[in-house]
Amino acid sequence: MDEKKADAEEGDDEEAKPEEKAPEQDLPRALKDIPGLWEKVYSYRSADIRVQGRIKLLLMKGAKAGELLKGEDTETLKKLADLAEAFVKDLDEVRNSKLVEQAKFRMKDVRTRAQTLPAMIQRQSKVIVDKADRAAKAQAEKEKKEAAAKKAAEEHKAKVEEETKAAQETFDGLVGTRLKYLDWKRATEQLQKLLDEGTTTIEGKEEVRAQMRKIDYMHDVQQQFVKGLKKYIAEFGSARGSSQPEQKLFRFKRGAFKGAVVSAVDDASITIMPLKSAGGKMVFDEKSAKKIDWTRFYGKEEYVTCMSELINTLVVKGRDTVGTSKVAGARQMLGAALTLQLLYSEVKGVDAFVPVLVTKAVKEDEDSAKWAKRWFPDVKIEEE
Repeated sequence: MDEKKADAEEGDDEEAKPEEKAPEQDLPRALKDIPGLWEKVYSYRSADIRVQGRIKLLLMKGAKAGELLKGEDTETLKKLADLAEAFVKDLDEVRNSKLVEQAKFRMKDVRTRAQTLPAMIQRQSKVIVDKADRAAKAQAEKEKKEAAAKKAAEEHKAKVEEETKAAQETFDGLVGTRLKYLDWKRATEQLQKLLDEGTTTIEGKEEVRAQMRKIDYMHDVQQQFVKGLKKYIAEFGSARGSSQPEQKLFRFKRGAFKGAVVSAVDDASITIMPLKSAGGKMVFDEKSAKKIDWTRFYGKEEYVTCMSELINTLVVKGRDTVGTSKVAGARQMLGAALTLQLLYSEVKGVDAFVPVLVTKAVKEDEDSAKWAKRWFPDVKIEEE
């Protein structure tokens, strides 16, 4: 019982297997014509046999009649003559019949085709070989091009990585040698030189320009400080003669200069003047005024609180205090985030303000998201 079941299952497996077809071969057409040629040969032989059969039949009839007519009388001789005439007539009919013509034609056709067949096979074989050779060369050329393209892509990728790394390392080096001293111009020139002389790929150039953009954004922050503080000083000048004109000046609320005001500012320095009480009102303590180069004001832990006040009032709230546009404000907030990240890296607690500025910048201007993601990959960016 089990053996029959196993045999049946084995038989089912065999039936389930698809038939394997022999691969088609690309043969010369002349070779494919050989079966047809053989058919013509068989046709010729068939006609030939039929002709020979009719001739043999005539001979047999003649021989049989000759045996019957053996006399030498006039009547017998006349019958023999009639028989010979009939034989010749029948033979002529056979000779001139379509069957003989068909045999001759088919034989001629077979002979002609047989003579030309080897040359045709040779020519068509050459066509097939040439076709295969061209296909092989085309495939080899294709593989060669693909290999070359792959190699070029790998070399390009390596070059991009090299140039991208060079741009980033150059910028990192500039942080301590140029940006720390707010030397925006020379820092930009150094990157421009790298762009012009040492960068060839589109991606590499893009990275260099991205690093240059960082410098522009950070420079914008300092320029915003100068522009905003000058606006405060101008309003103070317009309010002279009124009561408490010093209220128009920018006043620090916390930190090293708590209660002091900014009395003068330019691209090189900021002058901070304390106020003192005299005669029941607040007056400038000019003797205690302190002029500080921006290079000494930036990056110092003792002034970090004052820096945060400048950023908050003139950058984050710049639209309200100095009329900054949304796009410019977002740009400056990213610049302020870069400033804190790069120039205050050794000051504890400053890094907590970076994501706040980055997030506000993106909310202010969605186009800032591109640079925010690129420069601050650790900050979660939520685009609306």
